[in-house]
Amino acid sequence: MKKTTKTVTAENHDVSLEIRDKDTETVWVFLHGWGGNKSVWGQVCKQLPLTSVAVDLPGFGRSDDLSEPWSIVDYRDAVFKIVQKLQKDNIILVGHSFGGQIATVVAAKNPEWISGLVLVDAAVVRSPEPKLLSWLGHWLSPLFQLPGLRRLKGPLYDCIGADRPPENENLRKTMQTILREDQTQKLSDISIPVHIIWGKEDTKTPPKHAEIIANKPPKATHTLLDGGHHVFIDCPDEFLDELSAFNQQFV
Repeated sequence: MKKTTKTVTAENHDVSLEIRDKDTETVWVFLHGWGGNKSVWGQVCKQLPLTSVAVDLPGFGRSDDLSEPWSIVDYRDAVFKIVQKLQKDNIILVGHSFGGQIATVVAAKNPEWISGLVLVDAAVVRSPEPKLLSWLGHWLSPLFQLPGLRRLKGPLYDCIGADRPPENENLRKTMQTILREDQTQKLSDISIPVHIIWGKEDTKTPPKHAEIIANKPPKATHTLLDGGHHVFIDCPDEFLDELSAFNQQFV
């Protein structure tokens, strides 16, 4: 197995990739969740007996900071460019949380190079107006500018189970946009096999979202595991079993 780190350019941003070449025809491309980076997939990619590419999405990890606010379509286009640079035509795309939101939009375009899609606690079902976060933003943001209250902002978001607003302005505006970009209508356009893996105890993207997602694509399967939002960390062996079983149809 050969492990390499590579930088490619996508949508005018340098993107960092970690490639584990295990000499297999099928290549698994992993997209992390909001606030994460490619290292979150480290153990999965190490144990998976297949070639894998873990991506630092633009704005995260060792990839470039965003030069302007992005939408899901911008991230979709970046993933298209990344895969194009890989020069592979048999890709299984895996997306966790925010990465699953992006992966859904990518798969809905039905590119010839994508063979399968795995959605892991994916943030596909979004509210056009997240009421709690909007209320907090409108009423509490001015208070958090006061020196004595700034340190309470992060813990408050943690307390309600919300992602902390980034310090980077472009990333913060991106977060405000993607929180409202529901992708459920695109699921029915996905013609490839889809496997949905969810944690039963996930409180960020609740299991009922998995059921909504599973009913849309024509070739979808659905599994619940005894874990939380990062089910691949909570249940590593079971998660790898799910990936291996899904891969069998592409052999």
